[in-house]
Amino acid sequence: MTPSTPPQFEYRAYQQQALVDLRATGMDSAILYAPTGSGKTAIMCDITHRAVAKGRAVLFMCDSIEIVEQTSATMDWWGVEYGVIQGTTRTRPDVAVHIATIQTLRNRTLPKKDIVFVDECHLARAATWEKVIQHYIDAGAKIIGASASPCRLDGRGLGKLFKHIVYCPSIQELTQQGYLVPFRVFAPSVPNVSSVPTEQGDFQRKGLAVIMDKPKLIGNAVEHYGKMARGRLAILSAVGVEHSKHLAEAFQAAGIPAAHADATTDREERRRVLSMPAPGVICQVDICGKGWDRPEVSAAIDCRPTQSLARWLQFVGRSVRPFEGKRDSVLLDVSGNVHRFGMPDEAREWTLDEKQTQTREPAVGDLVVSITTCRRCFGTFRSIVDVCPYCGAPVVRQVRRIETEPGQLEEMRREQKAAAIENWREKVSDEEKKKRYEGFRFVMVAKGYKKNWADVRFYHTFGHWPGREVRA
Repeated sequence: MTPSTPPQFEYRAYQQQALVDLRATGMDSAILYAPTGSGKTAIMCDITHRAVAKGRAVLFMCDSIEIVEQTSATMDWWGVEYGVIQGTTRTRPDVAVHIATIQTLRNRTLPKKDIVFVDECHLARAATWEKVIQHYIDAGAKIIGASASPCRLDGRGLGKLFKHIVYCPSIQELTQQGYLVPFRVFAPSVPNVSSVPTEQGDFQRKGLAVIMDKPKLIGNAVEHYGKMARGRLAILSAVGVEHSKHLAEAFQAAGIPAAHADATTDREERRRVLSMPAPGVICQVDICGKGWDRPEVSAAIDCRPTQSLARWLQFVGRSVRPFEGKRDSVLLDVSGNVHRFGMPDEAREWTLDEKQTQTREPAVGDLVVSITTCRRCFGTFRSIVDVCPYCGAPVVRQVRRIETEPGQLEEMRREQKAAAIENWREKVSDEEKKKRYEGFRFVMVAKGYKKNWADVRFYHTFGHWPGREVRA
């Protein structure tokens, strides 16, 4: 254990290796790629402890108030003395370490620092960030960036400001090692956004709102939370303020606690919303996609189509941190993004080069081939299995039989489908049937359907009416 380490902290092997790799670069304009939940702040705190012991001054550059507060909490835990530069406030100007928002730094005389940490460094090529970072590069400071998604929507490479990338394990590797919880992904809808124009590289918000802020898609989010994530604390990403408010209202109308917050929300109200307990849904716009940390969150509801892989990974990563009693995370994709980018834990290579390709925007109906969505439960998974890993339904694959007449082929498909359904019905347990019936009743109440709607749905699903053991 190093002298700078808090006695209750134990390094993970890959964190120690990341420290070795960063030192090997000379701390010279390096990016630490660290997926959400990998503990990059612990690595930065270790470097800070050692730097302060040698008489060096350190600056943490952040993008939001939430990240400043969370970085401050981590510094407190590590016992680091620091000051905050934010808004009109500068606390403890005499100490060596400061945490600051970029919005404040751009309007201030920049403090002299020897080491500068750039949190969420994929933002670094934005004009304001670049100007401040370049100032410190010219002044001879060591620049260390950190990001869970070191890529930019505009394709501008980070190589202008950074020379190296140091890798922590991938999302999949961290999950296998038990440092993150696994995803269960459900994609009940893939909205057609082909008509939405592009602004600054991403879908135009106004155009997205026309498509996404509709009762059917909002109802999809509410319904599938009730089916797949009931009882969980969920974070929801909306297109805009009105869309987020409409979603919150829909959840509330269905008896599910929900609240809205965005960047313009009063600070105290924002804190109240972001700290709401489970069960419930935090409906928000652009304030919880990066840096925000609540391990209790075990579901992510994605209602905002995007062309930005970085934005998407930052959002879905909010729900995979381990927490007591938390076995997995549910991703409800109402946006089509999982078909746009693949599964959240796909293996990805990052580059510092310009004009990198960070996303593939498919044409309508041209979904990523490696992803399959179950027609029965909407579970979404890699296309390497023959049955749905969530409900056990057979995976229906498109097979061309040129020698078969269209009518014969259709009859064959009907017979195969009927046989598959019957086989699945025989294997379903009474417990699973009871859960399904409860889910049907939840939807019936939430949407105001007729009183026998749940019974009819049950009949069409299982081939018989619900008995006493199901209704109990």
